[in-house]
Amino acid sequence: MEALLKRMERMEDVLERLEPKIIEIHAFISASIPHLATKAEITAVQLEISHCENRISDRINNEANVLSEKINHRPTTAVILTIFGLMAAIAAVPWKELYKLFSFE
Repeated sequence: MEALLKRMERMEDVLERLEPKIIEIHAFISASIPHLATKAEITAVQLEISHCENRISDRINNEANVLSEKINHRPTTAVILTIFGLMAAIAAVPWKELYKLFSFE
């Protein structure tokens, strides 16, 4: 029984010496680890990033579709050349002579 009591005393001595070290380690961990994210926090951030990527992708696709529609509705080269040709033909008409010809004065 005495041997058991001596062993218990030695264990208490060891625990008394370890207690300040344990407190010191706990304080260090508490001070330096909080900036590390948990797995759940990382998953939440990854999910949020994924949602943002999807929204950005959707906006880009929508803008591309709108731009494509605008491009499809612009006049073709043939239409533009026809308009310029008509404008040149109208400008070449001798308007003064036509006015004199058709005036009833």
